[in-house]
Amino acid sequence: RLKPKLPTQNKEVIVFPFQSNNLFFVNQHAVGNKLHYLSWACCLLFSTVQATAQDAHYTQFGYAQFQISPSLTGVFQGDQRYTVNLRRQWWNVPVAYQQMSGAFDKRFRRKNGEASPWAAGLVVSHDIAGDSKLYSAEANLLGSYTQILSKRQFLSAGVLAGAGHRGFDSNDLHFDDQYDGETNSLPTQEPFERFSNNHLNFSAGLNWRWKGDSTRTVFDAGVGFLRLNTPQNGFWSDPDFKSPRRFTGYLLGTWQLTRRFDMVTHVVFQQQGPHREWLISAYGRTHISQQKTRELALQYGVGYRGKDAVYPQLIVQYQTWHVGLSYDVNLSKFRTASRSNGGPEISIIYIFRKVPYLSYCPTCPKYM
Repeated sequence: RLKPKLPTQNKEVIVFPFQSNNLFFVNQHAVGNKLHYLSWACCLLFSTVQATAQDAHYTQFGYAQFQISPSLTGVFQGDQRYTVNLRRQWWNVPVAYQQMSGAFDKRFRRKNGEASPWAAGLVVSHDIAGDSKLYSAEANLLGSYTQILSKRQFLSAGVLAGAGHRGFDSNDLHFDDQYDGETNSLPTQEPFERFSNNHLNFSAGLNWRWKGDSTRTVFDAGVGFLRLNTPQNGFWSDPDFKSPRRFTGYLLGTWQLTRRFDMVTHVVFQQQGPHREWLISAYGRTHISQQKTRELALQYGVGYRGKDAVYPQLIVQYQTWHVGLSYDVNLSKFRTASRSNGGPEISIIYIFRKVPYLSYCPTCPKYM
């Protein structure tokens, strides 16, 4: 059985920490023997059926947070956040896997400008793989509520609801019953009930945040319960073709060690059906410039996906911009085909922060 990896303020007023103004492949080419055609058919079956039971995911999961828990909606320092994630996997395999997503989330404010405990967002995603052009497209709404537990502790609960569409194209696929001894020109009798389907998504999660004395020291720990409704998104009417629920547990931590240096650690565990996965990343972050409006930091490190890959990562942070690049180096047995090249991934984040003019400069005229 082909089992794809998990693709992978003083009157002691407590303010929300998120409001701070600080910072399957199928070979493309015809092969002249029946064994290869049979293997193609098997790959198709498992890429369109077995893979329906697993979600796509990112190596830079700490910067694609909606993939691990909707409770991370609005958990950032600012008012609005824009996120883009791009990934290409199996660079050296004839048919690659591509994934992309875009997200927007924002924290609300009350009429007096104070932070509201509510946040909302939207995330859209698309991925495609194989000669079958097996694709998945989803659009999901996000919502979260944050409860203040103490001056340093905050508990957020989040939900996700949306819809998705999956499909594939059989025009470029070949099956064993098409092989006539020399070519693959015979018609196939493969019975496909449908070539696309629609499904609904429901997910939930909890996140606990702790802030240290330093504005840069912060920890997030939580869980995500995804695909709670186990949507039926296969291409046959068999009720067993469903996406099993996915559980995630994670820790995202940043320690400020010196005035210019931080230590960053990201850990996540995921389980979906029989598939399990650990990802562990450790980084150093050097603050090259701390001048206001000219902040510049460089983050560098390496991560490990259990029994599958190691991935170096480099991130540039300028003001409220984040641009990250990582590259998977395949360590599993599949490296014979991949030549150890898992593929690159890019994350881009922009955070918009409002500064109310009255609180920033009470005596400034409005036209400023």
